[in-house]
Amino acid sequence: TEDDGERGAGGEGVEAEHRARILGRLPSGLAKPTLEDLTRRIREPRFRTFATRWAIGYPSAVLSGPSGSGKTSACAVAFRRILEAPGGHWRGLRWVSVQRFIDSRRSRREPAPEDVDPVAKLEMATLLVLDDLGQEPAQDWAREPIQGLVDARYMSGRITITTTELTHVQLIDRYGTALVRRLYEGRSDGAQGSVIEATRRAA
Repeated sequence: TEDDGERGAGGEGVEAEHRARILGRLPSGLAKPTLEDLTRRIREPRFRTFATRWAIGYPSAVLSGPSGSGKTSACAVAFRRILEAPGGHWRGLRWVSVQRFIDSRRSRREPAPEDVDPVAKLEMATLLVLDDLGQEPAQDWAREPIQGLVDARYMSGRITITTTELTHVQLIDRYGTALVRRLYEGRSDGAQGSVIEATRRAA
């Protein structure tokens, strides 16, 4: 795989290129600012706490809040803290928007035998940030690939951080209790994460 090949090649230059590729998976505007600047963008205190404290080994989580509350910035801070830390945890980081994931599934070609299925990389990532759940069409053809990805990560005990504008109740209404629980119960040892909801102001 991509990660295995770079691990075998060795060298600081290759490692720097690998980190740069991982950083390039972040949405535009989240890769270049300093961690301090990104943290200042986070309006919701619960998300700010998550961003500065979450670490590899912690359980999965869902950050639920309205646009502008800072949930994606919070994920970027946590993601980049791991990416910039010493050690090998950064090698397994992946970031994907749900809409982009769905689009890629609809336009995919059948892989040749020597190809590495990109979905397999998402399924096996040490940490996957699944950004903007709920922005995809609310139809079965869009929900099924999400279900498959979440189920695969849950069964292998992988950690997932999900962002969404939907409330916990809305998530359950749209995806069902089982899928929503698997979003934040993504550890084989039974450790349970949570849905971290922003403090929402009445309209």
